[in-house]
Amino acid sequence: KVTYFRCERQHTGELQTYSYEGILPAADAEGINYQLTLQEAGQDSLHVQSETTYLGTKDGNQAFTDSGTVVTIIGIPNDSTAIVYQLISATPGHEKTNFLAEGDSALTMIGKDFKKAVSKLNYTLKKKL
Repeated sequence: KVTYFRCERQHTGELQTYSYEGILPAADAEGINYQLTLQEAGQDSLHVQSETTYLGTKDGNQAFTDSGTVVTIIGIPNDSTAIVYQLISATPGHEKTNFLAEGDSALTMIGKDFKKAVSKLNYTLKKKL
């Protein structure tokens, strides 16, 4: 017996956009003004756009933009319910950056090993309202 299923995608309104910002630490600058926008790009798909400005470098402020895709990872070592957004740059090399969701109001940059930096410095971006 063969059973066929028909799925219809219902229109649920506008695609959601989530914006986060903050100043993160930098090795060769006073900080990085980081603005991150996650936008739904269809069912179970997110697109990322970032604007980063390195503040107070020897050449002044240096601004960069990037875009790419997002992989949502559920569960990391020591926290099976954690949600991590892995941002994958569209630029050559496809650099990956991981952000841990801190509730629905903040994202904290974490390492490739999915661990927070052992530091008193701020690695958290706050959600823009």
